[in-house]
Amino acid sequence: MNADERDGSPSKPVAGDLPQMLWFSGRYHLNIRVDAPVGPADLFEPHAHVHDEAGRELVVVNRDGSARHGTGGRLHPRDAGVLGALGYAIPDDFRIE
Repeated sequence: MNADERDGSPSKPVAGDLPQMLWFSGRYHLNIRVDAPVGPADLFEPHAHVHDEAGRELVVVNRDGSARHGTGGRLHPRDAGVLGALGYAIPDDFRIE
């Protein structure tokens, strides 16, 4: 399901989502999915999946600003701003490595 099919509520689960997922709007409508921990902190830390307007995953970032799931790249400033406001340590150049 891409971001255009969601109803606009960042905290309302979408069919198929786990309750630990929250959606936020950055550069596009509801293009950032935050996955909350579901296990021990050393095994699963909060991280965010950033998608493009077609719903394709671009970058996955840990709260410390490092890449997760082998996906890194440069965040759009609006996506970086949302993640920063959520407590993510985003580098000044928006590069996630």
